[in-house]
Parts: sequence; structure tokens; C-alpha cells
Amino acid sequence: FGIASFWALAAAAVLVDLARFGLGLVWLGWANYLFVWLAVHQLGYLWRDGRIAGPARALPWGVGGLALLLGLVTVGGYPHSMVGVPGEEVSNTLPPSLAMLALGLAQGGLLLALERPARRWLAGTGAWAATILVIAAANALGGFGLGPQPGSATWWATRPVWMALLAAVLFLMLLVVGRFERLGDAASPAALPAWRAVLGAALFCAGLALLALQGIGSDGAPGVRFGVLALALAGAGLVGGISLGGRRSVSGA
Repeated sequence: FGIASFWALAAAAVLVDLARFGLGLVWLGWANYLFVWLAVHQLGYLWRDGRIAGPARALPWGVGGLALLLGLVTVGGYPHSMVGVPGEEVSNTLPPSLAMLALGLAQGGLLLALERPARRWLAGTGAWAATILVIAAANALGGFGLGPQPGSATWWATRPVWMALLAAVLFLMLLVVGRFERLGDAASPAALPAWRAVLGAALFCAGLALLALQGIGSDGAPGVRFGVLALALAGAGLVGGISLGGRRSVSGA
């Protein structure tokens, strides 16, 4: 259905929010777990199809999403926070609201508009070396910029340091685990049985949902909720079809 696959889901998200806030049908708001996140999911297909790739196509999505987001939080009465806040009566995440969809459009559109120059920039070593130097300097100054009051002037001024730290950690993680995302023979992908696709997706989503709601840490030893983490890993294993030998199972067994 092309781009209509996004707009149909976005329209459903609008109707759900109208019922949730306008008619008081709070329980119906949970349907936006389906509509909001599937709409964002469809943006990935539109990107890979070339429909929102490049500045000319992506920037209008980003600007439109940002304008919608600003309107929703300033005029529409939606919370300013895009994450759950203890004691807050209305949340943009539990369940997802139209503001969350607008945020996805804003971030996705603006980032995709910068995709090509960003790829060229990150292909070299200069950006990574500068990131590591900035983090080292911040640590040498006693962690400067990593613990100020959120929303303060110091907090905003030190966000580049914080983002650079996250980027450096991500880069190191990619060096270690990135190869596991390229297992198997990409030239001849194996057929995946329907039951494995459905069961794997269900386990994976259940694991991620529980981790998002309750966190990965636990009070007792060993400090990590391995049971919940195992749900997500089991689902990924079923869908990915990774065998013990590290190759995709051609038979699907």
C-alpha cells in the first residue's frame, strides 16, 4: 500500500487519542501501542524504498513532525516529557500518544535529511578520535557535565559531551558484537516457518516490554533479570534462525 500504510496507521492513532482524551476512553489508548509504533515502523520501509531518503524528501517529514509536536505540547495539552515521569497523570509513553508519533517523525525526518553527509563524516577516524578526546577530558575534570540538574543551563551546555560519550560506547559495542548481525549467507536467505516468526516476535516483544517497564537490574544477586532478558534473546534466536554453529539454519529446524 506504499505511503498509505503509514497514513492509515497515523489516522488510527489520531482517532484513538481523540477517544482517549475527548471521550474519556482511557483504556482505548493502549491500542496506540499498535498504531503509533507500527506507523514509525513503516517509516523504515518508506526510507528503504527511497520515499523519504535524502534532504528533499526527509526534511519536510522532520519539519512537519516537529511542528506537530510543538503544537501538541504547547496548545494540545500533551505532556512535555516524552518519557514516563513519576506522579504525572498523563504519559506520552504509557500508552504511546500522538505526541510520541510526532517525535518519531521529527527525529526520523531530520536525521535522514543528514544521512548522506553523516555517513561520509563517520566513515573517517577524525570524528571518533575527537569524541574519545572530549570524553577523556571530561573524565579528567572529575566527570564535568555528566551530573548536572536536568533542564539547567549547565545540563544543556554539556549535552554534546553526554551524546559523545554514548556514541563512543556504541562504537566500542559495535566493534565487539557488530559481526553477529552479519551471520549467515545473505545471498541465499532461508525460508522462515510462520510459527517461528510469530513465536519469536512475541517472545522478543514481551522481553523488551518487560525490560522497558521494570528495567534490567534486580535487587538480589546477580543484579540482572536474566529471565526477562532470556525472553528477548530467545525470540531473536527463533526469528534469526541462528544455530549453535553460528550459521543460519537452511532447513528452518
